[in-house]
Amino acid sequence: MAASATSGESLAGTPYVLHESLGRGATGEVFRGQHTRLEKRVVVKVMNKTQSQDPAMADRMRLEAQALARLPHANLVAVIDSGISEGRPFFVMEDEGGVTLGTELAARGKLPPTEAIELACDALKGLEFMHDQGLVHRDIQPHNLLICPKPDGSGRVMRILDFGLVKVIAGHDKHGLAPLAFPTEEGTSLGTPRYLAPEQARGQKVDGRADVYGIAAVLYRAICGRDLFAEHEDLVQVLLAQATQPPEPPSRWEPSIGPALDAVLLQSLAKDPNERCQSAPAFAKALRRALADDAAQPAPAPAVEPISERWLKTEALDPNASYDLPPASAAPVSAPPVSAPVSGGEAPTARLASHAPRPSTQPMHAATTAQGPTTQEAARLAETALSPRAPQPAPHPTPSQVGISPPAPSGAHPALKLIVIMVVCLALTMVVLLVLRMLGSA
Repeated sequence: MAASATSGESLAGTPYVLHESLGRGATGEVFRGQHTRLEKRVVVKVMNKTQSQDPAMADRMRLEAQALARLPHANLVAVIDSGISEGRPFFVMEDEGGVTLGTELAARGKLPPTEAIELACDALKGLEFMHDQGLVHRDIQPHNLLICPKPDGSGRVMRILDFGLVKVIAGHDKHGLAPLAFPTEEGTSLGTPRYLAPEQARGQKVDGRADVYGIAAVLYRAICGRDLFAEHEDLVQVLLAQATQPPEPPSRWEPSIGPALDAVLLQSLAKDPNERCQSAPAFAKALRRALADDAAQPAPAPAVEPISERWLKTEALDPNASYDLPPASAAPVSAPPVSAPVSGGEAPTARLASHAPRPSTQPMHAATTAQGPTTQEAARLAETALSPRAPQPAPHPTPSQVGISPPAPSGAHPALKLIVIMVVCLALTMVVLLVLRMLGSA
C-alpha cells in the first residue's frame, strides 16, 4: 500500500477496496469503499503512513475506533470493523450514502439558515450523547460531518464522522475506554484552525463547550458562505484571531439572518467558554428559539419619503415623451356666482379674477355650476397634465401657447426650453451684477 491511500486501492490483507475520498482529517483520510466478499458499501478511515509510525498517533486511532464502536447513536457513524494493514491502522464504518458538509458547501456555497440549523441540531444531539459519556470531539469541522438520507426517505440527517482527536474527560468515561498511552501535553493545540475554539488555540484544557464553539463556527461558514476570520490566510494569524479577535456579526454577510439568530451565534462564538451556551442541548434549543423569534418579527415597513423632500426632488424630462400642458395664453377660468348658505342667510358671490384669485368666503364643499370644473375634475386635469404619455401624432404646443417667441427646435419640449431660457437669463443677470460691482470698486 502506498504512503497515501488512493482511490481503487485495496487494503492489503483485508476484504476492503477504497473508492473516492470523503475528506482528510487530523489523523488520516476517509474513503468510501466496499467489502468485496459481502458487496457491501462501507466508509474506511486509514491512517497516513507517516503518522502510523508515531506511537501516539496510532494510540489515538485505537481510541477513536473504540469510542465509535461503543457509542451507538443515530447521529454518530457506527464502527463495524478495525485492523492494521501493512502497519497502518484503519477502521471501517457503515455507509448510508450522503456527502460531507464540506462537499455540500463546495457545491452550493452556503445553506439557508433553517436548513443549516436543522442539520446542526442533529450533530448537537450526537455531541450531547458524547459529552454525557465523558468524551469531547475537539475537531468539529465541515469534513467531519456527514449528511445522509434518512432511512424513511423523509429528508436528511447529519452524523459526526471523525473522532481522531476525541478526548476522554478524566473521571467521566462511562464505557471503560482505555485512556491514551500518550496523552496530549499541556499547551499543545489540536484541531482544524478555522474551527478551533479559543481555549484550544491557546493550548488550554477543553470540555464540551469547545464542541459548541465548533458547531457555531460551522454554522457561520454554512450560513454566511465564508469562514470565520476568512480575511486571514496565514496559520498563525488564524490561530491568533481565534484566540483574541471578535467575529463579525453573521448578518453582515447574510442579510436574511435576524437579530435573534445573530445574537445566539455570536454568543456561542464567545472567547470565554463561560459566556457561551453551556451545553449542546442548550445551544440547539437557543438556535430553534432564535429562528422562531425572528420569524415572529413583523416585516420592516418600507421607508416613506417625507412629502417635503419628495416635492423638492425633480426628475429629468423625457425628450421623447409627450406632455399635456395648458396653453399659456388660454383665458383664465371664471366661475359664475355660487350661492351657499352662511350665517345671517346671505349668499356671498365668489368670482375668479382674470389674473389672480381673490379670497372667497364660500365653503370648500360648495358645488360649482356646470360652467366651472368641480374639485374632482380639477384634480383629474392636473394629474393628466403632469403625467407623461407615449408620443402622440398630435403636434406639440406652439411657441405662442407657452409664451416663447423663438421657434423651438424639433423634438425639444417647450417646458424644457423655458427652463433653459430662465437659466440663461439668471446667468446674464449674475454677470451684469459682477461687472457693476467691479466698476464700483474701481
